[in-house]
Amino acid sequence: ADEYSINKKNIIGVVVGGSFRTMSEDSFGESGSTFYLNNVKTESINTSIANMNLFNSMYANLNYTGIFSDGGEITLNADYSKYNIGNRSSQSHYYFDPTLAPSRDPLIYHNDSKQYIDIYSFKADYERMIGKKIKLETGFKVSRSQTDNDLIRQDKQLNNWVKNDSLSSVFMYNEDILAAYITAGSQISKKSS
Repeated sequence: ADEYSINKKNIIGVVVGGSFRTMSEDSFGESGSTFYLNNVKTESINTSIANMNLFNSMYANLNYTGIFSDGGEITLNADYSKYNIGNRSSQSHYYFDPTLAPSRDPLIYHNDSKQYIDIYSFKADYERMIGKKIKLETGFKVSRSQTDNDLIRQDKQLNNWVKNDSLSSVFMYNEDILAAYITAGSQISKKSS
């Protein structure tokens, strides 16, 4: 965060940051299940799972504070944040009869889950004394959030990856907010606040 004084009554600030993280975890080997009917082994399943997660974010803020000659003060803030969040999960399930021969086609699939978020906002706040006892505060904020969620499921069929539409979803979500406020307050006596 950096602040720059243009002069005694005008200050500009800038903040920029972010984080970038990718994490992988795997589970391979003899994990799975074995099924019995009347104490006789009927089928076993060997499962392998691999996951990769990422979380990337960046943000920026530009702010200004100005002090007027009448004692009023204005603060302006412009913000932008961006998030890229993802998860890829791959799973393989192999089915075997009691002789360890394949008992049915393997179930192999992966899920790609991605979420992109953009948040824009601007706010302005103003305060000043009216006379010697009344403090006036007013301001407004405008913000927009855009979220894009994509979940794609693909199944491996005959050595080809095929999108599974019934287990996939893609949707966009937008949210706009406009808010304003005004308050005036006064201290009744020096003993109360």
